[in-house]
Amino acid sequence: MSQTVHFQGNPVTVANSIPQAGSKAQTFYSRGKRSV
Repeated sequence: MSQTVHFQGNPVTVANSIPQAGSKAQTFYSRGKRSV
């Protein structure tokens, strides 16, 4: 599964090659977006 995440206004494609890092990044990004 691949998800497209916008990091700093740049579209970045995150692959499931790193579930651990990806999971943490997804959660952190989600929280950050809500915070802003």
